[in-house]
Amino acid sequence: MGKEPPVFVKLIFLSTVVGLSAIFFQRVWTTEKIIPSQYLKSSRTWELAAKCCALSTVIMFLNILVIMMCRLFTAAGDTVRGTESVFLITSKKILQNTLEENFLFIINLLAAHANGLDNERLVLVTLVYIGARAIFTVGYYLGVFLNIPPLRAPGFALTFINNAILFYFNIKTLIKV
Repeated sequence: MGKEPPVFVKLIFLSTVVGLSAIFFQRVWTTEKIIPSQYLKSSRTWELAAKCCALSTVIMFLNILVIMMCRLFTAAGDTVRGTESVFLITSKKILQNTLEENFLFIINLLAAHANGLDNERLVLVTLVYIGARAIFTVGYYLGVFLNIPPLRAPGFALTFINNAILFYFNIKTLIKV
């Protein structure tokens, strides 16, 4: 194992993730710049679906940013010597899980849209997904550093339920055909 970054560095990384997430969610709820209301009533539904897929990658982007900062500003990510801190290993596990869940989400979201999921629900499941991944990420970090692994469970469960609802909608639509 590599040398752990100091506590203040971990707090800076976590503060960055939480801060950027808070800015994102504040913009979602207080302005129409991310998904303008005209898209909810528009016939440009595939454009909306594409925007929802792109939005679902926000948490993944923040995870990559945390890993990049950890490798740049600490000795924890020395890829030549193979020294990785618990913080970096945790960040990489979160990113791996988010990549896997994001793949399932995007495929099921596009399929649900093709099967007739209305625009309002399309946006709703996207925002629930992003929120669930944010809860998972923060819960995972806190769980590792407080030694309470179940803290990631609420975010994971919400992500799973959201994906399961989309999957159920797609299977139900497929069986009707």
